Amino acid sequence: MRSTLIISSALGLLLGCGRGGDGTADRSAAGDQTRTDTMVSASATTGDSSNDAGVNWGPAPPGLPAGARVAVLSGDPGKAGPFTVRIDMPADYTIRPHYHPTGETLRLIEGTVHFAHGAKWNDKALKEMPKDTPVTLAAKEPHYLHAANHVVLEVQSTGPFAITYVSPKDDPRSTSKP
Repeated sequence: MRSTLIISSALGLLLGCGRGGDGTADRSAAGDQTRTDTMVSASATTGDSSNDAGVNWGPAPPGLPAGARVAVLSGDPGKAGPFTVRIDMPADYTIRPHYHPTGETLRLIEGTVHFAHGAKWNDKALKEMPKDTPVTLAAKEPHYLHAANHVVLEVQSTGPFAITYVSPKDDPRSTSKP
């Protein structure tokens, strides 16, 4: 149960946006506050960062669209300090524009993922992420992605982890979905 909670919490790390519109939000305006998902503190399971040996997978937390899984490889995303998680996404998994309070480094382990920077979804901006080539994102840098097929993505960052959607309607935790 504890490892499922850890894993569920960690998946909220990178991806957290469900399918939705292209609207942007002014993060500085009090009336346009977006929802933020923070990690639950817990001890992390460890595993090899280059293959699935010893990796314990669990379901995605509510901040992510259904269907993804997460594994904590090192650290604790719910606490201050470095951590590494792996996110397993099914084919056609879409992560709408979002950002995190700390910088992160992404590394594609398996599959084909199309990735872009920006606060507004733009199909033409999506570029195929090269396998095993780190992509570094600054704190609060909006980004989004689409898994063309089954994808495993590794994320290294510093906790405590949180995810904020540019448009609240993209947040899968939102109770005001159309």
